[in-house]
Amino acid sequence: MKTIVGMYDHLTDARQVVQDLVNAGIERAHISLVAGDNEGRYATDLNREGNNGDTIAGGAATGAVVGGLGGLLLGLGALAIPGIGPVIAAGPIVATLVGAGVGAAVGGLVGALVAAGVPEEQAGYYAEGVRRGNTLVTAEVTEERVDEVVRIMERYHPIDIDERATSWQREGWTGFDANRDTATTTDEWNRSRYTTNVGTAGNGGSTTSAGTGYSTPTSTEATNFAEYDPFFRSHYQTHYANSGFTYAQYEPAYRYGYTLATDDRYYGRDWDLIEPEARQYWNQHYADTPWERFKDAVRYGWQQVKHAVAG
Repeated sequence: MKTIVGMYDHLTDARQVVQDLVNAGIERAHISLVAGDNEGRYATDLNREGNNGDTIAGGAATGAVVGGLGGLLLGLGALAIPGIGPVIAAGPIVATLVGAGVGAAVGGLVGALVAAGVPEEQAGYYAEGVRRGNTLVTAEVTEERVDEVVRIMERYHPIDIDERATSWQREGWTGFDANRDTATTTDEWNRSRYTTNVGTAGNGGSTTSAGTGYSTPTSTEATNFAEYDPFFRSHYQTHYANSGFTYAQYEPAYRYGYTLATDDRYYGRDWDLIEPEARQYWNQHYADTPWERFKDAVRYGWQQVKHAVAG
């Protein structure tokens, strides 16, 4: 068996991955999910779903996603992981995490991933991603289904975990610490957001490109968002500094524009052709940030990076 690992910035994307895996015939007993829940929102939604099947007023979208996961995965529940803090988790990974204490992880996520065959360094990266609010999805499959499952995971913009870790290191992060204070700030979470690819790890210590190796090469393969961040910050200061919104709130729009410009599907296309698809995706994944307010920042990010790609 192989363990395929993907991490996502948005729970909605991770939920769709799980849905597609189930639709493809992957057994629920072989699919795991761990979502960082620093604010306790997912646990609250899960509790509300468990009590009466309703979602929370004002948070219906998130509640529906959490409720949908409860119908897809085995044993979805809330717990605390050392060095990470509150999470919701489901699947066989929970059995590895939870000991005799009810609702408390005693072993740690790094140990659970290493046991599944993920190299310890990458396991620490994934654990840090969960601590910062990302969502981890794993699937245990036979060798002949590896490529199929990787393709499913790649549909929903998984994180390139090595690239993400590099961005954290630039900010001063020195590695995952299971003994650290698990409190994290909103700004720290926002700075951690990235998107790209997925990797695999073989059980029993045999690994295959964990966290890397399945991205589609582009002409900007050697570049990353951090190289453009100073330009985006300058654009924000010029155009939006007095808007009442912080750069952290605009940064996802610039990052989405970057993602569009580095996606082969949109290479050489005009903005008027891209915008309808971009708007649809944005409205599905950023429901609390109206497209009309942020679309110009998305377009600016796309334009800046598009020129570098074309060059």
